Amino acid sequence: MIIDNLPPPDLRDRAGRARRLVLALLIGIGVGSLGYVIANTLIAAEPASLHHRMSRDTFVSWVALVSGLVSFVCAVVVQNGLAKRRSQTERLPRARIH
Repeated sequence: MIIDNLPPPDLRDRAGRARRLVLALLIGIGVGSLGYVIANTLIAAEPASLHHRMSRDTFVSWVALVSGLVSFVCAVVVQNGLAKRRSQTERLPRARIH
């Protein structure tokens, strides 16, 4: 049947997908901000006379960016997996004992 080839309804639904992306974005922003605060407090200030390949501020910014990006991707993957599992359980009939 043609209906069997369609993707699950929640994964197709634009409102559900947008909600998952916004939630993942908020999680990514929160974890990135937390990574920035932690890296900023743990790394000591460097003297102005030293010349390094990467300054302290650049490293702290990279830590915040990478932690936010990784958490965003993980949140999207987990939420899509949960939505897929939910849609599969909704499509299967429940067993009843008579």
